[in-house]
Amino acid sequence: GKELEEFMLAHYAEGNIPQKIYVQEEFGGRKALEGYLGGIAGSRVAITVPQKGDKKKLLELLAKNMESEIPVALVKLRRALSLREIPRVIECFDVSNLGKEGIVGAMVRFVDGKPDKGNYRKFKIKEVKGQDDFASMKEIVFRRYLRLGRENAEMPNLVLVDGGVGQLNSAMKALSELGVDLECISLAKEEEKVYSPKFSQPIALPKTDEGLKILMHARDEAHRFAISYQRKVRGRSSGIA
Repeated sequence: GKELEEFMLAHYAEGNIPQKIYVQEEFGGRKALEGYLGGIAGSRVAITVPQKGDKKKLLELLAKNMESEIPVALVKLRRALSLREIPRVIECFDVSNLGKEGIVGAMVRFVDGKPDKGNYRKFKIKEVKGQDDFASMKEIVFRRYLRLGRENAEMPNLVLVDGGVGQLNSAMKALSELGVDLECISLAKEEEKVYSPKFSQPIALPKTDEGLKILMHARDEAHRFAISYQRKVRGRSSGIA
């Protein structure tokens, strides 16, 4: 019931609320939610549980589709981080710097909380001289969204960078210079705190939070992919984005 309520609050936050909403099961906050949604809609909203017939069958089918399409963890993450959209598509960036030469970057893409390995990208740093993780982060974020903009390709709902405030500011500077309006956060290792321009202090989500686990998985996967590419570059392999 609580998860359903969370989902409906997020789903209907933008408006476009129907007069009748059908749900699979009764839940404790139904009446309060009816009143809240009715206030947004400007008219009465009824949340009902069909007991039999076509509507019940349709709801069962929709529930199966919903489970496979939008993980509840992402709906909750949207609310916890005050995001504009459910972060169904997340792109995460990391810079690998194992020495003075061969600094590389990597990006992984997660769709509905799962790796989309066909859309991973790797970058050999071209513009930055010496060891400068912040400038390197800015470069790879800039190059990624310059390309997507030119190709008129699908943009992610959320940009995630491995690191703290410095990495976040670097990524946001790249987006600002491009004039690309994407939400951006960073996730620091060890403390596992989320940095966001919307909050003055880092956000410490519970370690058991499924949304945080998705962010950590994406961050760790980007780090793994960057290290793997770093080793190939050192071995004189190529693969420049």
